[in-house]
Amino acid sequence: MVTMEVILSVIALFALYSALGEAIDQNLYRIHQAETMNLFAQLFTQGMRVLGWILLVNFVALLLADRIWTFYVNCILDSLMTLMSASQRLDFSEKKGIRCNHDVLAQALAWRHSEYCRINELRENIRVLPSLLPASEKERAAASAGLKKVLDVLPRPSPCRGQGA
Repeated sequence: MVTMEVILSVIALFALYSALGEAIDQNLYRIHQAETMNLFAQLFTQGMRVLGWILLVNFVALLLADRIWTFYVNCILDSLMTLMSASQRLDFSEKKGIRCNHDVLAQALAWRHSEYCRINELRENIRVLPSLLPASEKERAAASAGLKKVLDVLPRPSPCRGQGA
């Protein structure tokens, strides 16, 4: 954008210089003629024409920058919504469908990985509990059934960093 502004300013200054130079040349040798052309009006008209072109180019550039920025932000938000929806369903599998790279998405992926590892650790801790349950077979069966329901809700294990893979 800055480079475009510099180039646009150089072109505008050159166009203005040419137009104003032409207007001054037309009026330079008119000393004894009746004033039929107003030099100030010519200069003002040329200045407004150049200013109009500058405003038009800047407006188009702003529209283009807005579309690019909107696409980028929507890409990040769509990817984040995909990750959060999967996390809500306790689906912590690796997501290959992330279309863009951003710090927010990297943090979300790191959080998902840490949650997945935490849930796997919880799953393993729950798995060893039935052997520590009360001696009564009926109480043991009821507690085991409750823990099985918890295990069914937790996501299936996969290797976490620092845990053998």
